[in-house]
Amino acid sequence: MASNEAEQRRDLAAAHRLVAMEGWDDLVFTMLSARVPGEPDRLLVTPYGKMCAQVTASSLVKTDLDGHIVDGVGPIDEVGFPIYGAIHRFRPEVDCVLHVHSLDGVAVSAQARGLLPLSQTALIICNDLGYHDYAGLGDDSAEQGRLVGDLGDHGAMLLRNHGPLTVGKCVAEAFLRLHVLETACSIQVRALAGGSEVTEVGADVSAAVASQALGLYGPAAEIAWPALLERVKAEHSDFAD
Repeated sequence: MASNEAEQRRDLAAAHRLVAMEGWDDLVFTMLSARVPGEPDRLLVTPYGKMCAQVTASSLVKTDLDGHIVDGVGPIDEVGFPIYGAIHRFRPEVDCVLHVHSLDGVAVSAQARGLLPLSQTALIICNDLGYHDYAGLGDDSAEQGRLVGDLGDHGAMLLRNHGPLTVGKCVAEAFLRLHVLETACSIQVRALAGGSEVTEVGADVSAAVASQALGLYGPAAEIAWPALLERVKAEHSDFAD
């Protein structure tokens, strides 16, 4: 977990670059957020008009929980921001919110049964996954309340017909959840596209794996995040500027 704003900026900038490297971004319409350490009512968010591959630590915009700019060069995506502000407000333990419009993530969010127990990767996250029915852009208070209610205490959610969202106690944890969810969605899309009958894992085994996965993300993120930072540094050395 980042101990100061500079480290949080570095980690969130790295998450932007990783999203771009994985092909999960959507032109300039992707927003990621992280709470400023020591300032629970302040967030760092994506500057509107920049692609994820262009975001640096210093270009992140500092806002309050209502989306008012406190520091940095705006604008921010005022239509998309209320999702992030609502989650950070109602989940004080959440330091990072990642939401993308990835092709496979949106595809699975549009499937009636959502994420299926088709792979070990899916089993890790299935029981930590909420669903929110699409009802427009989500910029009114009633919609924000429904979204927060549907997320509940889950670490991940599929916004129906919209895309995946993950949260975490730090950027690394939220990103690891996003990686697991995206991987599970991609496996499902490929399995269903194969044309053969698929085998779903039974409920008893699914429950056992979900139990085994409890507490996985924190320790796994601590191991994986330094390696991911090195990957970003090697390919995009300007991310921390």
